[in-house]
Amino acid sequence: AFRSLVSIYFKNAEIVVLTFDITSRKSFDDIRDWIDEVNANCGDEDPVFVLCGNKQDKSNEREVSPTEIAEFASIFDIPYFEVSAFTNSGIEELMNYIAEEATGLKSAVHKTEGPQAASLKEASSDERKKCC
Repeated sequence: AFRSLVSIYFKNAEIVVLTFDITSRKSFDDIRDWIDEVNANCGDEDPVFVLCGNKQDKSNEREVSPTEIAEFASIFDIPYFEVSAFTNSGIEELMNYIAEEATGLKSAVHKTEGPQAASLKEASSDERKKCC
């Protein structure tokens, strides 16, 4: 049921984080299917993919080798980050990368569309008092 709804969220996706559990062979094997699913449902533009292996804190239970992950990332030309949501290890690096990519994508859009950027100026006190 979940998988049938997910394609709704892919439409116009700019960045997709493909996350798998390093202690689960099946979750890694499913990444290829997710790439196909995203590409089939994301619209006209190809999104930026990021590969994320979670549960770094359980590397002693690893079912997917770092070499295999590196080969996969190389074949698909996808950056790879290994993280632990439990210990927060690697999360900041992953989020910084995503933020940099998103900033680059937004800059490219503004360069092609012209000066249509929204103003981020703080509203005056009179503007903030207005309700509707």
